[in-house]
Amino acid sequence: MQFQSHAMESGGLGIPGDTLPVSGDKWCADDDSEEMAKSSTRTAKSLMVHGWLQVLFGCVSCLVLDAAFGEATPAIGTVHKIGCIQGALLVGAAGSWHFLKLSPANQWQAWGCLMCCVWPNVIGPCIAAATGASANGYDRSFTCSMLTKARFWNFVVALGIQSAAFILPAIAMILFGALAPQRRWWQKLAFGVAVLFEIGVVLVILSNTVFAPSGALVDPNLDDATASKIFVGTPGGRERQALCPFVTRHLGSHK
Repeated sequence: MQFQSHAMESGGLGIPGDTLPVSGDKWCADDDSEEMAKSSTRTAKSLMVHGWLQVLFGCVSCLVLDAAFGEATPAIGTVHKIGCIQGALLVGAAGSWHFLKLSPANQWQAWGCLMCCVWPNVIGPCIAAATGASANGYDRSFTCSMLTKARFWNFVVALGIQSAAFILPAIAMILFGALAPQRRWWQKLAFGVAVLFEIGVVLVILSNTVFAPSGALVDPNLDDATASKIFVGTPGGRERQALCPFVTRHLGSHK
């Protein structure tokens, strides 16, 4: 018996159910499969919409944060850059999605991993720019404008940044769809391997956030013991100086 929801009839624009099979065999990946063609079209449309939403999010966030702080910090520029780059990635994926020979179930897998990658990875840096929490995930050039040592905000930012690792199972599934045989048992095997891969990614994210050692999520350059002992290049050579006046004043260690 066939089943189609109203959302699926209208094409759907982004919820996980949009890419689930509406009828027939969810493992079918034959060239002439109507089911695969419908699933591919829905998934491509969803990726395109999310791609442009990413670009919009990056642009609007940049404008809002800039207006809120009265100046553009390096972290604010990073939010804009990530949104535009990830948006271009999704729009490009949507345009080439019809080349993939993936069953509806595996298309859902690839779509889900992409969403778990791009949205946390742009929202996390946005929170970082708004709160000044770097989660020890930015290089030293960001330290002067990211002074928050609160563990909660650094944890939230770290969770978002670490979620970028979901791009790995997404890439694996996309490459499988481009190169692998279409037989049902290959599709089922790929689905199982992807699930194991995703579980591994979740465990890595948890180990780097929830179970991270105390203080590992906070930029060590914000510590009193190290902020005033950074090697800085000068015309006369490398010298030990304060990391930057803003940081050392904030810590009360500037003299």
